[in-house]
Amino acid sequence: MVSAQNERVTDPSQPRPRPKTQQQEKKTLREILGLKPRPKLNWWQRIPWQLKASVIVIAVALLFAFLKVTLMAIIFGLIGAYLLVQGLKKSFKVRRPWF
Repeated sequence: MVSAQNERVTDPSQPRPRPKTQQQEKKTLREILGLKPRPKLNWWQRIPWQLKASVIVIAVALLFAFLKVTLMAIIFGLIGAYLLVQGLKKSFKVRRPWF
C-alpha cells in the first residue's frame, strides 16, 4: 500500500507544475512611453486646494461674524462650506486601476 503511494508521487508521466518565473513590476504608462516618472508629492502638496482654501474662507467668515457683518459672514460661510465639501470629496476619492 505504501509503495503504491510512492509510485504515484514519483511517476514521471504526470505533468509537473512549471516553476514560477520572477514576477516583473508593472510598468506605468509613463514608463512605457519613456517619460520621466512624476515627482513624489509631500503631505502639503497632496491636500486638495479646495480644502486649503476652505480653511481661509471660513476664517474670514468667522472674522465677519465677530465684527457683526452678518451678510458677509453668511456669504463667506456658504462658500467655505462648499469648498470644504468639494475638497473632502476629492481627498476621499480612491484611485482604482482599470484591471
